[in-house]
Amino acid sequence: MRGSRCARELMGKRLESPALSSRRRKRATDKDFCRESGTQGAVPTECGEASGCKSCKGPGKTNRPERTGPGQKRKHREAVETSLLHHDQFKKGHRPGKDSLLTQDLTLLQNDCSWTKTRASFSFHKKKIVTAVSEVSNNTTTTSPPGSFLSEYSNPPVLNKTTSSAPSPWHSSSMYLLTPLKTLHVADQKASDAEKVYRECDQEGPIPFSACLSTEELESCEKIGEGVFGEVFQKTANCTPVALKIIAIEGPDLVNGAHQKTFEEILPEIIISKELSLLSDAACHRTEGFIGLNSVHCVRGPYPPLLLKAWDHYNSTKGSANDRPDFFDQDQLFIVLEFEFGGTDLEQRRKTLSSIATAKSILHQLTASLAVAEASLHFEHRDLHWGNVLLKKTSLKEVHYTLSGKTGTIPTCGLQVNIIDYTLSRLERDGVVVFCDISKDEDLFTGEGDYQFEIYRLMKKENNNCWGEYHPYSNVLWLHYLTDKILKEMVFKRKCNTSALKQIKKDIVHFHGTMLNFSSATDLLCQHSLFK
Repeated sequence: MRGSRCARELMGKRLESPALSSRRRKRATDKDFCRESGTQGAVPTECGEASGCKSCKGPGKTNRPERTGPGQKRKHREAVETSLLHHDQFKKGHRPGKDSLLTQDLTLLQNDCSWTKTRASFSFHKKKIVTAVSEVSNNTTTTSPPGSFLSEYSNPPVLNKTTSSAPSPWHSSSMYLLTPLKTLHVADQKASDAEKVYRECDQEGPIPFSACLSTEELESCEKIGEGVFGEVFQKTANCTPVALKIIAIEGPDLVNGAHQKTFEEILPEIIISKELSLLSDAACHRTEGFIGLNSVHCVRGPYPPLLLKAWDHYNSTKGSANDRPDFFDQDQLFIVLEFEFGGTDLEQRRKTLSSIATAKSILHQLTASLAVAEASLHFEHRDLHWGNVLLKKTSLKEVHYTLSGKTGTIPTCGLQVNIIDYTLSRLERDGVVVFCDISKDEDLFTGEGDYQFEIYRLMKKENNNCWGEYHPYSNVLWLHYLTDKILKEMVFKRKCNTSALKQIKKDIVHFHGTMLNFSSATDLLCQHSLFK
């Protein structure tokens, strides 16, 4: 436990006004929810719906002039990023209007979509930093997380590509691929980055779209989201919905007003998503609370007509802020990331959860997942607003996690929680640290109108604006924000009219009032009375 200066300030200074959206206000409610029948006091169950990298031109170079932002249908620095793993739903017949331009005055962050537009304008993927632990060490962390087995500049394991029995890279950590290659020339580093991406894809080079997605799969694809990075589609694999995030890379054309990511820039995104997904299969520190990454492919060619058809349907029914992706040529490269379908975000479910007992389960699952990631990867999420917490129905009565070899159990109340979006996140393994350097993004720390923006300022104060350092207290701050949302903005189907539910609410209120005295999610999970 701790007596943080952030805690002391927050105890005396809280934002009481109802928060306006940190993400787009979804225009839908989930239809499927139910409760277990039972005696008074029974716990209801929920059944809801499921610092700057160098830009380079890659193999997709053409003689066509580059597209420019002002000449496109809107200024893409205000691009709206929707959650890549859940479906934005709208009332039948309703089409949202185009978003107004983002002004320089970030007091307008109260506007719908404002945070996602602001994030897009900051181009955070250009600020992703990969460095050695020794270069960002502080008094908080002096050793790598338990389980790290490679030295700071150790050689990667050698795979024999000539044997069919060579192990797949998909089931083991790839953090060593991010080890700084300081002895190589720039050209060699770029070539190496491409080879590393192909290795993560388990490919020797790019493949055609048809080798990644069959005609039958393409016909079933539905666009469910978008962002400045590209498009998100949903398909069904083995009777299970999955999300496909498609990102153009290494080409000369601007995409939605932004330069395409390079191999160097996309590699950390792939590996971070993979590292957190792999926690579901770990032994000493295990959780299924981070969205699962099923596969990654690098494909080459123009956008498939069937995906353009799905794009057009989304545009005609909901409206798209992106360019129609029909201008890519035969040599364009794309990364296709397949994620599990995570469900609906907490903000969208703010009026559909059955009772306060469900909220307690959500907080417990979130805290456990963050604690496991802290122990395994020295992880800080750094942007865990309620749009990045996904909920999907589950038939499991309990979920299990393992922390330092000890297994814990959490009642689900019918919902499984998944954490998404690691754009601002920080993690380390095998002597390598990956983080987003936002130290010079002053506008990010001046937002008003939502407790979320106070959290950014408190994180900055906690780490003294040194974002490479490890300060797990940031996870406590975000859990406090989420608890605040639950107590002040969520409306439950079942009122707290039983002794059991009244006690749960009392416990959560106590959690909200005391949690800032704890040093990390691990400290909260192991020590706070809410989880006893």
